[in-house]
Amino acid sequence: MQCPFLRKMNVKYCGLCRLTMIPLSETNLAAEQCSGPDYHKCALVHERHEGPLPKDRCPFLSVGDVHYCALAPITKLIPCNQTTVSRCTNEGHKYCQLFLDMTKASEETSPADGRSTDAGDQMIEIPMPDSLAYAPNHLWLDCGNGRTCHVGVDAFFGRALGRVDEVIYPHHGNNRRPMVRFRTDGFDFDLVFPGVMREFEINAHLVADPSEVMRDPYGRGWLFEGVTLPTRRNNAIRDLENGLLRGAAARRWMNEECARLTGFVHEHLHRNSEDTGLPLPFGCRDQDHLAGILDRRTLVRLHSEFFTLCAGGIKT
Repeated sequence: MQCPFLRKMNVKYCGLCRLTMIPLSETNLAAEQCSGPDYHKCALVHERHEGPLPKDRCPFLSVGDVHYCALAPITKLIPCNQTTVSRCTNEGHKYCQLFLDMTKASEETSPADGRSTDAGDQMIEIPMPDSLAYAPNHLWLDCGNGRTCHVGVDAFFGRALGRVDEVIYPHHGNNRRPMVRFRTDGFDFDLVFPGVMREFEINAHLVADPSEVMRDPYGRGWLFEGVTLPTRRNNAIRDLENGLLRGAAARRWMNEECARLTGFVHEHLHRNSEDTGLPLPFGCRDQDHLAGILDRRTLVRLHSEFFTLCAGGIKT
């Protein structure tokens, strides 16, 4: 489904330079020289055209369809044949900042609103949109209709840490696995998506406002937008989702993760005879952030056991 704010318009433009696209109308056609005999005054035409020139219309005057965003403060016209992988033409538009700001999707229509339930399962405190696939190191994947994919970190990570002071995107070099670094209380949590992608872009808004990762992990807090790599089996989406969890399996895993983290934290508190008032079970909204409770050595263990590619048995 394409963005409801994506608009199409028929324009005319010079096939020689394409510097200006003008909305097509009878008024505009009569207002410039390309549509009348005055086009003979154009130096480009005489330079590029061979043979006799038509009398009434420039042979290089072209007409085509373009897309533009009705929300953008400055209208940018993009030829329709260049928007095949644009987020505007598929479900990726729900991660657009303009769309989120206009529709307030993070509060009203974002998949993060509801908590998932399953027959026989207990209500999960950690929001888990059923449309997403989850990696065992707590990154999520949304491939939408398969043209573009988005990667983010799930609400478990935000609930555990409580806050993120800085979002850093390290230089990837030849590594095609998206990687992000979250810094909190001076400690770095590096998270790497297990699947390989190409042409991925970062969410630069998080560099300026890292709190979006906590407030809206499935909306404004997305981390990467990319295109899947073609494979020999020609099923890039299936390869990208290999090892990821969906539906009931993901919810069972999340329940296990909550219980595992509660045990991890209380093991540390018992070993150090600390009483921080951390409530049971894990997932209560008023708990302290772990980076402020655990010592650095325990934070290293926390990162290794829950948020690395080795967490949950991920095979690289």
